[in-house]
Amino acid sequence: MRTRVFATALFATCLVSVPALSDETCYERSGQFANMRHCVTSVRAPQGGMNFGPENLAATGDGAWCAGAESNQIVTLHLKPKAPLRTVTMTNGYAKLEKTFRQNGRVKRAMIETDSGYKGMIALKDTAEAQKFIITKGRYAWIRLTILETNRGTANVSVCLSEFLVNLEELGNN
Repeated sequence: MRTRVFATALFATCLVSVPALSDETCYERSGQFANMRHCVTSVRAPQGGMNFGPENLAATGDGAWCAGAESNQIVTLHLKPKAPLRTVTMTNGYAKLEKTFRQNGRVKRAMIETDSGYKGMIALKDTAEAQKFIITKGRYAWIRLTILETNRGTANVSVCLSEFLVNLEELGNN
């Protein structure tokens, strides 16, 4: 009986520590302090030689992640190993040019959640400038952004984000 209780508790812990969403598209890259995996619930089909996948959330180029559906979208950043942090940085919309920014949907209101139980509502400014959000200081395995409300684009209704990152250097790697 004790073994069954332990196995059940271990299984429940695994479920809590790794959020699973069906049909996610993910992109993983190695980092100095942690490996990062960006996962999104949908991706817009490529257009004009541009890809709109989660690899663009790392802000390493001039692209953006853009959703392939209009419904509420979820972006999850997984960190392995857990990393100490308190600042989340986002660049709203497709921030390459003013024209691409206005043509595509942008995040207006969202919820941030973490594996430690943190939940907070945020409102993003309708600007292509990077925005920083402070969360409770801690060690996190994942941070999830659930997009609740958007500003519509003039040409594309689906939402875009050019950056969704955390500052792993601000608290050191201890």
